Amino acid sequence: MNFNITVSEEDTRYNIPVVGLGTPYFYLIHILTLTCSVCSITSVLTILVISFRFKTAHTFFKSWSKCERFAVYLALCDGFLCLGQCMDHIQMVIAKDHVHPIELCEFYGFITFLFCAAQMFLVSIIAINAFVLMKFSKNIFLGKYDWKLYSLMFGIPFFECLGATFADEIGPIGA
Repeated sequence: MNFNITVSEEDTRYNIPVVGLGTPYFYLIHILTLTCSVCSITSVLTILVISFRFKTAHTFFKSWSKCERFAVYLALCDGFLCLGQCMDHIQMVIAKDHVHPIELCEFYGFITFLFCAAQMFLVSIIAINAFVLMKFSKNIFLGKYDWKLYSLMFGIPFFECLGATFADEIGPIGA
């Protein structure tokens, strides 16, 4: 039997060392990240419980104000971002290595990029909406079921993520 040992693409993509590994900073980095993420997830759950306490999901697009919906959208983006970060950092603390397999690492990177970018787009849209409302006294209509908001908020980051994934730019970064 002839065993040819070759370096796979996965091995070369993990050539960046894990930040802080072998130092006391390794646990400090991950515990602080996990603490912040858990605090954020707790805040998200509190916002969602309070938001839906007196109003139902059935009336979300019918009677909720745009500001109330914006708060829910921001909370959900932050919640999914922090949930992905928690899974990523828990796996790194347990394994004391990069996230394996590479596809899972890419998935975490995709989720992080997508929800972080979506949150930034949403904050920009909220700022533009507030500016137009205050400066020109015009309320920007987003459309029934906020489809315009969703297409900007998730569409652009999703296609950016796809492009970065196909270019092998999403994956291990050492952190």
